[in-house]
Amino acid sequence: MKSLSIDELRELAPAFVMGTLTSDELSEFNAAMNNPAIAAELTAELDAHRAAMEFMATAHAVTPPASLAPRLLARIAHEQSLSMRSAETAEVAIPSIPLSIDRAVDACAYGGVTRTARRTAPSPST
Repeated sequence: MKSLSIDELRELAPAFVMGTLTSDELSEFNAAMNNPAIAAELTAELDAHRAAMEFMATAHAVTPPASLAPRLLARIAHEQSLSMRSAETAEVAIPSIPLSIDRAVDACAYGGVTRTARRTAPSPST
């Protein structure tokens, strides 16, 4: 693992504060911050980024209307019921499997084999 320069750490600082670093970047950033000199140099910048993020998150906060939650929950329930119904009747192609010689001859004689299965969702009582 290469150590990051102070300039690279400064470039990663906003993403660190927002929690959007990759796992490798986060490991490298945390390893660098274990160095007291680097931590001392970046602490003020990290605090500034945190303050800016907090400001952006609260400056334009909007309270959703009271009717939003029931409408949203109703829509989720509706989409789940549609999804369940379509899963009950979905046709799924069964993957081809190697045929024995006898079955291959039968398949050729009958013009090929197409197989589909109707997938059914388990009933609520099971």
